[in-house]
Amino acid sequence: RVGRKPRRLAGAASGVTHPATLAPEDLERLTGYTRQADIEKWCHHNGVRFFRSRAGVWTTVDAVNQALGLKPNGGASP
Repeated sequence: RVGRKPRRLAGAASGVTHPATLAPEDLERLTGYTRQADIEKWCHHNGVRFFRSRAGVWTTVDAVNQALGLKPNGGASP
């Protein structure tokens, strides 16, 4: 419908809406940190690319997988 807001799928509280994203609250659970600066340091130390928004630090599942040495989604070997 025209004028209807899109439904938020993931990280609704932070405004991050794609299911392949890890919102700030997801990163808090993953890292064990609540301060955004500590989460950024954790991401940097572990090689996870991240982004900053007004809501906080966020990243993607593929960025975490890449830091772990896994292939991105859809890049499976035969």
